[in-house]
Amino acid sequence: MVGKLMKHEIRALMRTIFYFSVISLALAVIARILIAADPKGFLGIFFVMVAIWCLSLCAFVAWIASIQRFSSSFFSGEGYLTFSIPATPMQLLWAKILSALIASFIGVLTAAVSGLILMSGLPHAAWEEIFHILYQLWSAVEALFLSDPLMIVEVVLLFFVTLPASILLFYCIICIGQLFTSHRKGITFGIAVGVIVVVLPILQQYLAVPVLDMALQVSYHLYLWIQILFYLAANVGMMLFIRYILRNKVNLLA
Repeated sequence: MVGKLMKHEIRALMRTIFYFSVISLALAVIARILIAADPKGFLGIFFVMVAIWCLSLCAFVAWIASIQRFSSSFFSGEGYLTFSIPATPMQLLWAKILSALIASFIGVLTAAVSGLILMSGLPHAAWEEIFHILYQLWSAVEALFLSDPLMIVEVVLLFFVTLPASILLFYCIICIGQLFTSHRKGITFGIAVGVIVVVLPILQQYLAVPVLDMALQVSYHLYLWIQILFYLAANVGMMLFIRYILRNKVNLLA
């Protein structure tokens, strides 16, 4: 069931991602051609700036679209159709999360390709310097991992548990905001600003930083495992909270 739900969800997200990706790639190609024709021309420089701005947004378009899809699918008139599907709230949630991650990967890939198109005009010496820096970084990382193979597992685990955290956080904020019957969008926006600007910085400064600093003094493994367990617990907690809201507290507005 999750696979079937994901197919439709990804198709819906791609309606936004596709057009934005085409625009980003087209701007990169145009900018590259104009710079090749006239390296100091105003039009070429302008298109390069626009292309850079556009590719920098590619990674966030899918993320923003997935959050909008979550809200409209569950807490608007579309929710009557969504909840008529023979699927559990957790299946619906898993489909949303996995689809958002896949769509975000496509956005990042598009940004990378656009960036490579823009950088294709760099002189040979610049590419040699870039590859030299990348080789040095890779050698340092490889040496670290070879000396401590367990760290590979820990870094991979940390990567995977942090991926859905920001998406789940905004899903939770939307769930809280939909409990209100009036000024829903304004309240949700206010909660989001409060969490991002006030709550998270305070937790980071007075809880996360001191704990991680102490852990780092003991062992880098402890430093990584504290983060892994924290993100894992946070993700599970947020998913259970969202499931509770979807099962018991949905407040649909047509």
